[in-house]
Amino acid sequence: MSSTLPAQLNLREQMHAALTAAQRTLVREIATLGTESGVGLYIVGGFVRDLLLGGAVREVDLVVEATRLDLRRRFSRDWAGA
Repeated sequence: MSSTLPAQLNLREQMHAALTAAQRTLVREIATLGTESGVGLYIVGGFVRDLLLGGAVREVDLVVEATRLDLRRRFSRDWAGA
């Protein structure tokens, strides 16, 4: 068994199975906002490690290529009465 990972690895199915319904909804909504705004969004940290090792996912850490003010304006506009 090789100890190296392939150059590109699609973890969509594993990610779907590892997340709760609420986590999937949140990640999907944030990803949609990122796509519509042209903002990069990356899942990082322990989630990626746990997913690769088959462990339980306890949290989802995101890196967003936007300023805090950009996100605040966008979320305020989209979720203003939520």
